[in-house]
Amino acid sequence: MELKKRGVFFSIDALVALTMIILVILVAYPLTKYQVRETNIHYDILKTLSTLKVGEINNPYVQGLISQGVINNTDKTLLEQIGDFYITNQSLAKKFTEEVLSPLDTNENIGIWYGNLLVFSRNRTAFEDARNVFTARQIISGIGGLNNSNSTIGPTGFSARAFLKSSLQKKYFYFGGYVGDGNLTALVQYTGNISSAEMELAINNDFDLYVNGNFVDNYQASPSETIPANYSILITNFQSGNNTLEFKGSSLRISGGFIKITYKSDVQYQQPTKHYFPGVHGLVNIYDGLYVPGNLSTMNIFLHYNSSYNIFMKIGNVTVFNGSSTGETTTSINNSYLSSVLNYQGLSKKTAPVRFALENLTLFVNVSLDVMSVVDMSKFMRCSNFDAGVNQIQCKKGGYIWMLPANYSKEGNTFLINEILSLSGGRLGFVGMSASQNPVTPPTYPLSNNSNALLNSVSSLSQESSYDANNLRLCRGVILATDQFVANSTPEAIKVQIVMLAGQISTPGCNNNATDLNNDGGIDSRDDAIKSACDAFQDHNIQVNTIGYGDIVDTDTLQRMADCGNGTFYESNLSQLVATYQNITNEIKLAHTQQTAIATGNITSKLWEDSYIEFDYVKDSPPFGLIITNEKKFDNSDTGTFNVSSDAKILETQGVSYSGPKWTNYLSINNQEVYNLTKYGNKYIELGDPYAINIPTSQVSIGTNIIKISTATSPANTTTGSANNKIIYTIVKNVTGYSPIAATAQGCIWTIQFEDDTNLTTAIPMNYTGAETCFFTPTQIFNPSITNHDAFQIAVFNLLKALDLNSNNKVDLKFTEEDIQIALSQLTGIPFTYSTEVQVRIWD
Repeated sequence: MELKKRGVFFSIDALVALTMIILVILVAYPLTKYQVRETNIHYDILKTLSTLKVGEINNPYVQGLISQGVINNTDKTLLEQIGDFYITNQSLAKKFTEEVLSPLDTNENIGIWYGNLLVFSRNRTAFEDARNVFTARQIISGIGGLNNSNSTIGPTGFSARAFLKSSLQKKYFYFGGYVGDGNLTALVQYTGNISSAEMELAINNDFDLYVNGNFVDNYQASPSETIPANYSILITNFQSGNNTLEFKGSSLRISGGFIKITYKSDVQYQQPTKHYFPGVHGLVNIYDGLYVPGNLSTMNIFLHYNSSYNIFMKIGNVTVFNGSSTGETTTSINNSYLSSVLNYQGLSKKTAPVRFALENLTLFVNVSLDVMSVVDMSKFMRCSNFDAGVNQIQCKKGGYIWMLPANYSKEGNTFLINEILSLSGGRLGFVGMSASQNPVTPPTYPLSNNSNALLNSVSSLSQESSYDANNLRLCRGVILATDQFVANSTPEAIKVQIVMLAGQISTPGCNNNATDLNNDGGIDSRDDAIKSACDAFQDHNIQVNTIGYGDIVDTDTLQRMADCGNGTFYESNLSQLVATYQNITNEIKLAHTQQTAIATGNITSKLWEDSYIEFDYVKDSPPFGLIITNEKKFDNSDTGTFNVSSDAKILETQGVSYSGPKWTNYLSINNQEVYNLTKYGNKYIELGDPYAINIPTSQVSIGTNIIKISTATSPANTTTGSANNKIIYTIVKNVTGYSPIAATAQGCIWTIQFEDDTNLTTAIPMNYTGAETCFFTPTQIFNPSITNHDAFQIAVFNLLKALDLNSNNKVDLKFTEEDIQIALSQLTGIPFTYSTEVQVRIWD
């Protein structure tokens, strides 16, 4: 009985399990059946395309392509033919696929992809909205290229090489650091066909330019003696050979610059053997330099001049010529004499200063100089216990050293009055600073050359007691002084502010739209003060010098004001204050009186532009490859950088310096000294001032090079140079652009931008008649991608990229459409290596 019961329980369990299985089958089976595709159309399409040949298609469009020669191998499968069009003409690939699949009748969503390109689709819903995707795949290779009608030969690929058969060359005529004063001339020589001519000059006055005696144009002066202007020159009157350029104007002087000729010539590169002087008709006053690229062996000098006054020439610190004439004269100085007085080894591979000028003449300053002294009248310039009987120059209170206004005014500003007014054309004025926005007393004293009136103004400032505020509206003082220049100064005057601060800077400032110039995360009165100095220099060419006196002064702000105002910052205490003013005035006098001068009396002299120094040395073998000359502007007023690639050889490097009235006194590359003026003497007025300082090729490194330049009026007064300084360097480089094996070799219409921002638009190769456009410019650039397979386009792009030395999408070497050459290698019978995956997808 027990056994039977157990059997019943077992039967019931089995029945329950069977019931559950049946339910699962009944429920799940329809769902599973729904997920199974009942069509394999994607596989069928792929199989058909991969087996059916082009010649077997009875389609008018396809037959038309065959009769036109677009398809020249009818034994290719449709899959291969679409692949060829995908490589050579993607629009044609889409049209061809649409035609051969036009009879297809299906409700399925279908798409055919070659790589990432959709060449065909017929769908009811977008692929992007697909829930389920089913894909048939096949890899095809050897597609592309042009096939011979004999299918056993196979496809033809192309490999191209782009190169320049010649290029436009650049030739420079460099002026010295200072060339004056009068009408000026330059001799420019080249052999070939000129393409363009231009100038970059720091020149003081407007001028007329003549080329070979023909008037060209009138040009305006440059912004300042350290900021050059760029000028283009019509090339109509230039000729192969010698060209004379004349600059005619009022007492012209050039404080650095060059003439640049771009031309085509069969002579690729020659090392220099002559240094031509610029011509001067007026007061001959030339500060220049000389560079010999190798070990100097011989030197000769030819001078063509006219001067009834003694005229001298100095190389380094050695006078090599001193004489006068009663009319037009030529003089030759031979190697025998020069080798006896000059150290040839010391001149080899170095830049030496050269001076050529009149001597032993009574010269005076020919300059209009306006100076505004901005006076601190805070309590930090006042000794509060003076009235208690402490009659002394300085006293100490609250931990600060204070100075009596009387002493400050009578010694500091009295010195200024005497020094500035001693200069012909010198004027001085004062502005008192306080914490109030609109100081009423003492009034701002305007620019004047009346010594007594200025001394009375100083006394007024020293007696004023209402300026005892703890802080100063510094920006207001600078703006008031600037307003004086705007109202009372002249455009040609040299304008200088001397701003002296002892107290703190007040808040608020001046609301002069300053930004965070002080780099402290906010905008405050210090930023306003810096902005006022920046505006003074940038808008009105007013130099701003600053003096920080005492222990609590904001030296960082004063330094930034001087930097932005193109001036100098001085730190001072009581005992040094008058000496500080003396340093500033000496700096002004040295800067503006010793290079720019007019002789007393009716004195004229002339140096002709065919005067030269000739030198000989062992020259390097002529280089092979493309000669590329590039200009790189300095990064700031102190430093410039340039890069030399490992596949290039440096030929020449010059650092050009816009020193203005100062001397370029030092140049280094990669912390190695190249030029040091003090090696020739400490009296700079007696020495030359080269504008272009050559750097020996042995000191130029592969990779990044760092050049530093400083200027000075004496060994004790050194400052940074001009942010407009440049590095001009010439390299030789074998430059060729190659392409890999590609499907086509048709070409493109290229638009190319050069480093000088000129453009060239040309078909490459020249017989290209298509309409496809390619670009190599900073705003548009063509970079062959994996879907572009034109050998010409790839080769040209790689050539242009190699000619872009600083990777700014501008070509550094100028050329014409006739210069660029394309060589084509045709590879017949070698299967083209391109392959891709074909996918036929269906989706729901």
